[in-house]
Amino acid sequence: SSSSSSSSSSSSSSMENGSIRRLQSRCHLKRGQWEMEYFEIKTNSPTAAGSVDDDYDEDDDEDDDMVYVNSGGGGNTKRTSRTRGKLYATTVSRVIDSYQMATICDPKNQRAWHAWALMNYQVIAHYQKNNRPDLASERVVPAIQGFFTSIQLQRKGKRLQDILRLLHLWFEHGSQPEVQRTLVNRFETISIDVWLDVIPQLIARIQTANSQNRKLVHGL
Repeated sequence: SSSSSSSSSSSSSSMENGSIRRLQSRCHLKRGQWEMEYFEIKTNSPTAAGSVDDDYDEDDDEDDDMVYVNSGGGGNTKRTSRTRGKLYATTVSRVIDSYQMATICDPKNQRAWHAWALMNYQVIAHYQKNNRPDLASERVVPAIQGFFTSIQLQRKGKRLQDILRLLHLWFEHGSQPEVQRTLVNRFETISIDVWLDVIPQLIARIQTANSQNRKLVHGL
């Protein structure tokens, strides 16, 4: 009877801990979304994603008079590109950290993995557009890892966009050794059926000029 009671208590405690961790995951996810929304309001320039981007660092807040400059027209204000870029970088770091914490607290939270992967993906696009390939490349592997896990956890029929984003990263950055290793290791974590939805895209790359990408396609 004592043993049965102990086992029941342990099971109850484990379930409670699991519930707490899932709640923490949702809180981290929501925090990242809120901070992104705050960034958009503060800069008055919505990002392309609309729901999974950006943040603000209180340690870097040097008063609003340092953030805005008078445009000289109708009392409107515009953020200087330099200050906005600095705020964007700080925002990105904090929001990505929030989404990553959401995945750590609940590794089965598909929305958290999707948000983390998509945020990294959007940052890559942002820095490529602004001619900062060095900063963009830092986010490629995390984005690929996030998309693989998101795809693994998603229901069939809901994962096509993530697969297409993953293919884009693969074919654009697949020549990098670290990206190659990540792709090879993660191919085994998802069902081969996943790739049936993108057979035309894969066939189109069979004869790609990039030998490393060609090798990966042939291997898959």
